[in-house]
Amino acid sequence: MVGPAPDTQRWATLDGLKLIARSDFGPDGKPTFMIEVHNSSGDPIKVDSHEVGPALLGRVSKSPFLASDGNSMAVITRGDLVTPSSWGSTVDGVPHSYTYTIDPKTRPPERFQLNPGQSMKARITFEVSPGEYQFMFGYGGWCS
Repeated sequence: MVGPAPDTQRWATLDGLKLIARSDFGPDGKPTFMIEVHNSSGDPIKVDSHEVGPALLGRVSKSPFLASDGNSMAVITRGDLVTPSSWGSTVDGVPHSYTYTIDPKTRPPERFQLNPGQSMKARITFEVSPGEYQFMFGYGGWCS
């Protein structure tokens, strides 16, 4: 090791951002959540929708991708609010698919600013095989 890498990039501002997820299952029973990114600081914060990452963990009985310590795995990951991700597999002849969409009425712009006290809300709906799941989302990445 020669030494620490030069600090040429700036990390996203995370201080002051509050992330909130609320279930929003409608009459059709589809797994839907209202996610909120709230600026609880006293300063404006620039937000990049490419850096808001939903993740869905699933309980899966058989898959070559299972963790070594149990039967759970990330079935939705590496997506964002601009480019949703999807994944599918077939286990013992049974197809499984995992995808999500962002309600066009609540889809945020790619980049926006939250003033103190402001929030951005987006509705995310999952299309998944029947089973048990845990939803979470996070924010972070590089600022330009």
